[in-house]
Amino acid sequence: MQKQLDISESRLSMQHLIIHEEMAALKEEGKYREDGIYEEGMMPELLIPLTPGTSLTMSSGYGNMNERALMYNILIRMDELKEHKGFLNRFCQFYPKLNQKNWNWYVNAYSTRVEKCGDDYISKMHNRLFRNELFLDCYHRLIEYIENKNKEWNEKSHILNRLRVAFAQVSIEELEPDFVIMDEFQRFSSLIDDNEDDESEQTMLTKKFFGEMSGENAPLILLLSATPYKPYSTLEDLNETNCDQEYEDFLKLTNFLFTGEKAAEFKEVWKDYSTKLSQLNTDTFSLLLASKEHAEKTMYSAICRTERLSNSIIDTTSNVQEVQISEGDILAYCQMQKMIRNCQEKMQRRGKKFLWTNTPMEYVKSAPYLLSFMENYKLKEDIMKCLRNGKNTPIKLPFRKGSQQILINLDKVYNYKELPANNARLDSVKKILFNKEKQSQCLLWIPASHPYYKTDDTNVFRKNRDFSKILVFSSWEMVPRMMAFMLSYEQERLTIPCINHRREEHEPTYTNKTGAQRLRAATEGHAGTGKQLLEYASPYLASIYKPEESYGQDIEDIRGQIIEELYLKIKTLSRGKNIEEVTRCSSTAILKIAQWLDGIGNCPEEIPERTYRILADMAIGSPSICLYRRIGENVSDVIERSKDGDESTLASQFTGLFNLRQSAGIMDQLYGDNGRYYFENVLDYCVMGDMQAMLDEFIHMIDESGENIKNIVETIYGSFVGVSTSEFDTTDSFYYAKRRYRLRTHYSMTYTNTKVDERNVSRAINVRMAFNSPFHPFVLTSTSIGQEGLDFHWYCRKIVHWNIPANPQDIEQREGRINRYKCLAIRRNLANKYKGIFDWKKIFDSAYDDMKNSEGGLVPYWCLPVEEFDHPEMIERIVPLFPLSSDRERYQHMEDVLALYRLTMGQPRQEELLSLFREISQDQVMQLLFNLSPIKRINIETKK
Repeated sequence: MQKQLDISESRLSMQHLIIHEEMAALKEEGKYREDGIYEEGMMPELLIPLTPGTSLTMSSGYGNMNERALMYNILIRMDELKEHKGFLNRFCQFYPKLNQKNWNWYVNAYSTRVEKCGDDYISKMHNRLFRNELFLDCYHRLIEYIENKNKEWNEKSHILNRLRVAFAQVSIEELEPDFVIMDEFQRFSSLIDDNEDDESEQTMLTKKFFGEMSGENAPLILLLSATPYKPYSTLEDLNETNCDQEYEDFLKLTNFLFTGEKAAEFKEVWKDYSTKLSQLNTDTFSLLLASKEHAEKTMYSAICRTERLSNSIIDTTSNVQEVQISEGDILAYCQMQKMIRNCQEKMQRRGKKFLWTNTPMEYVKSAPYLLSFMENYKLKEDIMKCLRNGKNTPIKLPFRKGSQQILINLDKVYNYKELPANNARLDSVKKILFNKEKQSQCLLWIPASHPYYKTDDTNVFRKNRDFSKILVFSSWEMVPRMMAFMLSYEQERLTIPCINHRREEHEPTYTNKTGAQRLRAATEGHAGTGKQLLEYASPYLASIYKPEESYGQDIEDIRGQIIEELYLKIKTLSRGKNIEEVTRCSSTAILKIAQWLDGIGNCPEEIPERTYRILADMAIGSPSICLYRRIGENVSDVIERSKDGDESTLASQFTGLFNLRQSAGIMDQLYGDNGRYYFENVLDYCVMGDMQAMLDEFIHMIDESGENIKNIVETIYGSFVGVSTSEFDTTDSFYYAKRRYRLRTHYSMTYTNTKVDERNVSRAINVRMAFNSPFHPFVLTSTSIGQEGLDFHWYCRKIVHWNIPANPQDIEQREGRINRYKCLAIRRNLANKYKGIFDWKKIFDSAYDDMKNSEGGLVPYWCLPVEEFDHPEMIERIVPLFPLSSDRERYQHMEDVLALYRLTMGQPRQEELLSLFREISQDQVMQLLFNLSPIKRINIETKK
């Protein structure tokens, strides 16, 4: 048995409950043995994820609702506290009457779970807590306050925090792992830095696993990290910190890994290698090579690393191009300069000095409408202070409002008028995303990599079969905010054709024709417009379309075969009964026919026109039926997503997708006034989008076995991220000192470093899940916070380096987010090469049999030999370079360093050392690279 925790329950303070729940489940199934002796292969498995990213530091804070509700349920079962439930409820809720409904839900849910674990669990918890000094101190303070209610209560958060630590310590006592994996272990700072005062969860864990559990009972420990230390430092880094931090981190790591006699040996070997490396010349190359091989062998005893193929599927040249500067770019820069000069004059008249003389060029190159998107930037703050005399006074700018280019024009936004890019980089990305000929703005999901049938060339999905999501990395925090709004607005502007001017509601709306198109449920007095039809998972309709049997055929032929089978089925079932064929079309009537085909209800009295076509499209492309075909009845299971009591099904998420205003606009653009109902166009869109192939590919990425249905359902459900909003300064808010406006972002979203709290952590998880789905957002923009340890590769093969990073190694880290296991580029290349194979698993199995080589399991899952493909679809490195700037020179320097920086591993002052390698040959470079790959070393030893 294997279980993976919900992310909200990964706190160390909650693991005592999780462990006891698993033990209770094992006992119920008869799989638990008191003596702990199991037959081979029968040992139960419990997977407990505890990471610094989710198990947050406990030195401050009051935890999340899960933690506090569980603590409450343990505390109220103590004899001295059971009579004070009201006080403990308010205490653990922390914010009484705030989210009361949610809090009650958590309390009741954990009460049920605690009861299921039985009296032994509660007794054991109480015994361990009362032996814990930290808990006893908190307990006595709670009793003291209860007995003296007039006492001033000013340490509530402190006591809650101390209780969390005490419960975490109890959980530690419960953990008796056999195998510990510390992924991205450099984030466990206490692992290498011994800090006795640190009370974080990771410190508790490391002390447990590396201290108390040493000896015969010690667990096996595997430390994983692609970047346990920063592998390259520039002279700029050294000047800023006045310390060679990367070199220091390397020494700390090796000191931790090599102990005792091995530590002394490694230091001596590494010193000899470093000395010879720093004195590199042609005459001494053979001596250096021998020293390198000795150091390599010594390091391999504690560290292993396998590099990808050098001829990878990353296209590093085609999209490194100069962008075209527009009039708007220049005018926006001139206006910002004029703004600064105006501020200088104002401050001079006041007898003060304005600190800015010029607009930083990197600001101008990075974002348009700077005054709208520069949040918490000193330049904007100083301009605001200078220009605004009072809190609510208007601002006078040195140019006319109608001609300004540095603020979002609110009048244009209300009327969906085009907002000029005013930024060459943004314009280049818009051209990639929004192709008018291909109508790429009309995509609601990424086209399937492995379509099951042929469609004509006018199909929007076929025209965009190479479309990919885009991951953008920038050095400036204003860029994610700007990209989220500008691209989301542009997609709406291109898809929502008719606008109403409703300024009083502070958001653009669209009118009758598009606004009327919705999937509504039938209610009293309303016949409905297809919602229930699209959410109905018909077993019969799911059975009459078998994708593997019609694989590769034309969609019209498939549709015709299904229509013929439906006609014969209905004719057989209605023999001897009078069913009238009517010219009107009704989704309610068609739903009754679909249910009748499943043996539900009586024979219908009428068959509306287009019934057979609609039922055929349902069989092929209805989201609920496609999901039913893969995961069974789970598509109809109620999923409680909020603790407010709101309930929905997986199928209803898809109807919600098509009820968005931009979706209605897309249907209107693609189908126009074709005389059909909205639900009919939606079904045709799903067929053209090869819904089944798209979902099958997504499910394969979620769970290759297809057996973990709960995980599949939860992941698909979580893929539909809601619309976000962000505040911006606009023409009105800036000029007239009015409130700022909130504008929608959905097509493009941000992943930035925000305040770490329960809400922001949850949002970050949701955004990651959505970007790793076929659905919106199609663009994700991040700063350095997103370039390490995160996966964004499922549906993205394009990465934009908005700014060239100072450290060239950042380029590899960024591209590593999408150059990963079974990434989009790999799947598309394999699907194209093995067109005759239907199943994804068989495609990868065939590719492995054909391509396996000395790289072992890396091919074809992590990388591909590009020479095996005629026209490979590559991961695209996009670097928009400004003409006549230093961008080209900086990028060229970065490429030069990327080719050689691995030779400087574990050396001080690496940029200076790199200059020694300019003259050595490529063959010598390859000889000096460390080979720490188990696969390659085994192959080398075998050949010997």
